[in-house]
Amino acid sequence: MPISFFSRKPRETPPQPVVEAPRPTQALYDPDLVAALTRQHRDMALLLDKAKNSVQAGHYEDVKALLDQLGSEITVHMRRETDELHAYLTVRIKSADRLTVLKDMHAGALRTLRAVEGFLKHYGGYPVNERNAGMFYKEIDGVSAEFKKWIGQEENSIYSLYKPPETY
Repeated sequence: MPISFFSRKPRETPPQPVVEAPRPTQALYDPDLVAALTRQHRDMALLLDKAKNSVQAGHYEDVKALLDQLGSEITVHMRRETDELHAYLTVRIKSADRLTVLKDMHAGALRTLRAVEGFLKHYGGYPVNERNAGMFYKEIDGVSAEFKKWIGQEENSIYSLYKPPETY
């Protein structure tokens, strides 16, 4: 006669230790945050323009340093947006449609970040020189356009949602 799974006695398992869920950090309002993030956007866009101008002027040795600096600044910027801006907005915004906009913009930022990082990684491994300057010039135009589009959308939609806590 086969044994039924329903008639089996459960094995005794030792009690599992109680682990507390991590407590969310307090998302505080910083009245200077949007201005600082916007300034970072301008600085990063300027680095892209400087890299393009360096190639146009034939100063290939300057490009790698500019792209390295851009990579560092993007990392710092994204961390600050995630830790401060997005954390604050996620706590404060209660309507589902605004949260959807926030999630969509965060996903768009990550897509743009991956594209820029791919560009930076490529030219970090294959530095710009006379031979690939034409391709770099075309590619940096595309990266710059995508980056500037992203920051424009972010500043117009997400940054406008960041307000003092009493306004929610």
